Amino acid sequence: MRNFKFVLILTFVSFLTIGIYGWFIHSMDESEFVIETVKGNPKQQAVQSIHAEILDRGLKPMDYEITLNGRVQKTTHDFVDQLFKNPFDIIDAPRAFRRFIAPNSVNTLEQDGIVYAMRLQKEGRWELQYFNQKKQRLFKKIVSAPAGIKYKGEVQFNPFQRSGDSLYVYVVDENPTNVGNHFFKFDLKADTIQTVDLPKTSNEYFNVLGINGEKIVYQTEGDINGLDATKRNTYISDGKTVQSLTALDSIDLYQSELIEDGTKLVALIDADQERFKWIVYDIGSKKLTHQSNDFNKWQGADGSSTYFRLENGVIYTGLNTGTGIFNVQVIDPLSGNVIYEGNIKDRLKRQDIILNELVVK
Repeated sequence: MRNFKFVLILTFVSFLTIGIYGWFIHSMDESEFVIETVKGNPKQQAVQSIHAEILDRGLKPMDYEITLNGRVQKTTHDFVDQLFKNPFDIIDAPRAFRRFIAPNSVNTLEQDGIVYAMRLQKEGRWELQYFNQKKQRLFKKIVSAPAGIKYKGEVQFNPFQRSGDSLYVYVVDENPTNVGNHFFKFDLKADTIQTVDLPKTSNEYFNVLGINGEKIVYQTEGDINGLDATKRNTYISDGKTVQSLTALDSIDLYQSELIEDGTKLVALIDADQERFKWIVYDIGSKKLTHQSNDFNKWQGADGSSTYFRLENGVIYTGLNTGTGIFNVQVIDPLSGNVIYEGNIKDRLKRQDIILNELVVK
């Protein structure tokens, strides 16, 4: 009887504690955000397609999704939320798709509101799933591997880019006896997949930098015989011919796109607390232009909360200024002009609030 009373009292105290905790958290002030347009029109497509994800790491953890036209959506994560959070709640998608992308070896691509993922299935067959977030529709396709391609063990499929009805997939084979990279094109209408032949990649690692139609820019990396060093070569191929782009061999490119009908390659090359840099390479004239943007006007900016992204032919930047203001810019990489600049202002100027990322949809 005493044990029963003890358990009853303990249960009551536990629920009381959780209730007090919840009341305390919900009684705290929440941040209020105001959008200030500094330059440009927030209604233009390049601006309407982004929102800032801001995270409050304080006593009342909360996620904010903020568009630059002033819409704020918030999600609270309290103690009870964390207890019962589903480990597959990665995106708002059917449970089957969330399970499909849950393994650490599965990488996803989000493009134009659609999330793509691929996995190796039994008997060497490949499964592609993609979820249209706008239409809330899930698609599944299972195909046979291209002729001559056999994977065993750890294989990582990396959806790279969709172009028309084709999804390009970059694959890393981690089998110790067959380590290497391969590139494939998945025809989403015919439900077939074929190997993309990239010349000069035999026995070397390669990285695809950009795709536009049939044009593909890529870099190869290989060891230099007798030296503790690697060589890097850059090429563009249209499926019939291949051309060397030697001006890019010595540049570290970490985000890149092939734009302007495949005539120009834009790539971010460096970023720090005060500025970031990018290059524009004209493939026809072989002219290389260096560009940069200076953030010195924001003194004391929190570099750990700085965000840079190249997507759909424009550059997006986000910066935590350290003064309760998150500065967002949209930049034309060809001219270097800032086509939009806005400030997301936090009324409470919380120190625990950070810019998580800028999401392009």
